This record gives sequence, C-alpha cells and structure tokens, in this order.
Amino acid sequence: MAKFLNGTRAEKDIELRIVVEDENDCAPVFNLTTGAVYEWSSTATFATTAIATDADQEGTLHAKIAYSIVKQHPEEMFYINPQTGGLYVMKNALDREKHDTYTLIVKGTDMNGAVDGNSGTGTVTISILDVNDNVPTLKSAYYECSVEENTVNVEVVRIQAIDMDQKYTDNWLAIFTIVSGNEAGYFSISTDNKTNEGIVILKKELDYEDLKEISLQVSVTNKAEYHSSVVITETKTYTIHVSVINQPEGPRFKPAVKVITISEEHSSITLNKVITRYVAIDSDTLLNATNVRYAKGQDVDNWLNIDGKTADIRLNKIPDYESKFLINGTYYAHIICITNEVPAKTATGTIAIQVKDFNDHCPVLMHQSQTLCYEDHVVYVTAVDKDHFPNAEPFGFKVDTVRTKESWSFEPLNGN
Repeated sequence: MAKFLNGTRAEKDIELRIVVEDENDCAPVFNLTTGAVYEWSSTATFATTAIATDADQEGTLHAKIAYSIVKQHPEEMFYINPQTGGLYVMKNALDREKHDTYTLIVKGTDMNGAVDGNSGTGTVTISILDVNDNVPTLKSAYYECSVEENTVNVEVVRIQAIDMDQKYTDNWLAIFTIVSGNEAGYFSISTDNKTNEGIVILKKELDYEDLKEISLQVSVTNKAEYHSSVVITETKTYTIHVSVINQPEGPRFKPAVKVITISEEHSSITLNKVITRYVAIDSDTLLNATNVRYAKGQDVDNWLNIDGKTADIRLNKIPDYESKFLINGTYYAHIICITNEVPAKTATGTIAIQVKDFNDHCPVLMHQSQTLCYEDHVVYVTAVDKDHFPNAEPFGFKVDTVRTKESWSFEPLNGN
C-alpha cells in the first residue's frame, strides 16, 4: 500500500469483484409426488405433476430440467410432458377393479435433457378413483326360506349382494326392490349398509290356512347412478321362495258375528228352546273345534243361556223390542270358546239378535183429562204408543158415545 512521507495513504482502495462461474455439478432432486384420476378417464386426462429442483444457477441450462418416465408399474398407462412434468392418461383403459394404484419412476435431466446432463429420479404414486362401472349381483339366483304364521316384524332372510366397486361407497351400496309377489304388502326389504345384504322383513301376519307359500321376485341396483360405460338391456331378477310354517292355533268363530231374527210376540217363543247353535271351528282344520267348552261372555240383560258342550243357545227371557239394551233394534251378546289345554286358548264370537216389533202395546192418551173453556169449541187430543211403525201411529180416534153427553166429532190433525 503506497503512503506519503507523513504516513498517510497515497491512494484509495479499489473494489475487486470476482464472479464465480457455475459448474453443472448438481443433479435434479424430486419430492414425493402423488396424484389421482378416475378409472375409465379419457386419453390426455391430467393426473398430477412431477416437479424436480436443481441447485445450479437458475435460468441456465444447468437448471433447465427435461422430464421422462423410466418405469411404470403394473403397466404403462401414463405419459409425461417433458417440459412441465405433467402426467396424463395414455389410453381410456384404467380399471380400478384391476389395478387401483400405479407407481411411476420419473427422471429429470438438466441441460434440458442433454446426454451429458445430470439426472435424478423420483417416485410418483397415482391412485385410481372408483366409478360405478359394476352392476351388483346376488350371491345366489334362488333362495329358499320359511317364516311362521301369525308372526310380524321378523327377519325372514338375508340376501348377499356382490359388487366389485369400492366398498362402503354409493357405488357399492345395493338397493333392493321386490318386483313381484308382494302385492298384498306382506314383506319389506332394506339394506344392511355394513354387509350390503338385503334384509327381507315380514310386515303383516301370514295365515297358513290361507297362504302356504309365496314366491318373491327381487332386483338389485346401486344407490349411485351407473357410469356411462355400463349398458343394461334387461333387469335381472332373483327368486325368493318363502314357505309359511303352520303353528297350532286356537279356535275361532266363523262367522265372527252370528245374526238371528226373533219376534217379541210371546206366543211364538218358547223359553229354554234352542234358538241357534254357535260352534267355533278349528283354525287349522277348519272343522268344528274339539276338546273345547263354551261360556257366556257379555250379556248385559241376561237374555241368553249356552250349553257348555254343544254351544246350543237358548233364551232366558222374552225379547223386548222396546228394551233399552237394544242398539238399532239389535241385542248383542258374546260367546266364548275355551280350549281344554294348558295354557288354554280362547275365541270370542258375537250373537246379534234382531228383534222384530210386535203390536204388544196399546196407544194411550198423553193427557187423561183436559180443561176446555166455555167459549172454546176445540180440544187437541194426542196419543203415544211404545211400539214402532207400523204398529204405532197413525192412530184412529173415536168418541165413546155411551159415556159422553155432548155431541163431539174428531178430525185428524197429524196422525197422533
């Protein structure tokens, strides 16, 4: 450093800039890359982008990366844009049910891919997303099952759906429909979302004596709409054959209400004479019930008596059409049939006695005496009768001329 004699600096410092030229000594580096694309995607559908970085000088060939695919597993289904690293579907053949994941080894070469460029590799994982491209089927084409009569809200059978789409998605979830055989509404069918089974439930009681077997036709589809690649020309149905199991049943009355008609006329009735027989039937054989006994249930005015062995019914009293216990001219009583077993079964039937009115009541005047003023010339006379039409009004009136001093005449007013 030059100085004056007095020791001061003779010149200023000169700034010296040294530029370090980049040498292509760094290879491209990849981060783990993942992507996803739907199965059956069309050619050139974007999946993901593989990105590498290069530590060499930015904006030079040392850092300009060209991309290529080294290897694909399990098969070649993608291509790469060498400039951007974008990965795209090569052909419309991705099938998740065949391969749900693809692993690609991607190479990045600097110097824009020159032979003497540095290279690095990375792994790209592409997941194949599910579409509803599989039609569900059932494990069996024919099912046999049974259910006891006189039961309700019980599980009859489970039918397993088979679907290759992704589990627990709407593409996999089955929807079952009873196509035919359930017109009477005995059954319902629902889906177990965990097992994808159809559950057939009995919703109404079946009677073995009326219906011994039922054949149901069932179809199955998915909750999600089918992919455009699925073409269905005909809906397949499956048979569920249900046998009804007979159960020992108690007796029953047929008809449930037995109607008989009796006049209240005394001369036509003999008390303790059989007026009808009301026998219960065996619900299984439909023949007269055996090993049973009969008793009287509700009989509010004690009109009836029943033979405990034969079910013969007799009158305890003369029917009265004017009785307060009649409903619209009919007297109702209940008959009970009881089996001689333990525990006993019972059945109840209804006797409806339609009483015919008989003219057994005389009409009477509502007023036995009436006061008439001297200047009046008219008195109104009204009668009533406990009987009903045609044994009641209109009434005919006449004057007892033997015990009446004055001269009177009647004119009808309204029939009463």
